[in-house]
Amino acid sequence: MIVDCATSAVGHLSDVCTPTVVSTFLNRITLNFPFFGVFTFWAQFVFVGIFVITTITGLIQTPKMDIDTEIEDAEEAEEESLLAASRTRFRGAWDDVTGRTSNSTRAAENTGTA
Repeated sequence: MIVDCATSAVGHLSDVCTPTVVSTFLNRITLNFPFFGVFTFWAQFVFVGIFVITTITGLIQTPKMDIDTEIEDAEEAEEESLLAASRTRFRGAWDDVTGRTSNSTRAAENTGTA
């Protein structure tokens, strides 16, 4: 039978309880290596402190967005995609002018007849 450990337990339940794996691990570390016990004790306060500071900062300070830079980046990405697409279209148009297709051009280049 597993009996939870509780500070409000009365009677024989206060003497008998089943500790969790984490509490057993921390107790063994603390007893065998006191430095690690002190470290784990203060590390939890450091973690909670950093969590509270970042939460308050996130709630108070709004993110700053530079819309002009965002628009410039979007325009630049669009221009690059259009340039990449125009290269393919130019090759197709040139093949139409010369009367060759891309596959026959490659085949001719491989055989040396072009």
